Amino acid sequence: MTSDASVVNRVMQKLQLLLQEYQQLQKEQDRLLKQIRELEEENGLQKQKLDTMEVQLAALNSAKPSLSEEEKKQLERRLQQYIKEIERCIALLSE
Repeated sequence: MTSDASVVNRVMQKLQLLLQEYQQLQKEQDRLLKQIRELEEENGLQKQKLDTMEVQLAALNSAKPSLSEEEKKQLERRLQQYIKEIERCIALLSE
C-alpha cells in the first residue's frame, strides 16, 4: 500500500509541476498575443503615414512644374498642416 501511495504522490507532484508550467505558458502566450496586437496597430499607423506621405509626394510632384518656389513652399506648409491634422485625428481615434 505504501508503494501505491508513493506512486500516487509522485504522480500528483508531477501533475502539479505540469499545471504550473501550463500556467506559465498561458501567461507567456497572453503576453506574446498582446505584443502582436501592439505591433499590428503600430504597423497600421505606419501604413497610414506612408499613404499620407505618398499622397503628399504625388501632390508635390504634380504641382512641381507649374509652381514657383514660394508657391511650392506654401503648398508644402499647407500639406504639412494637413498631415499633422490627420495624425491628430488618428491619435484621437486610437484612444
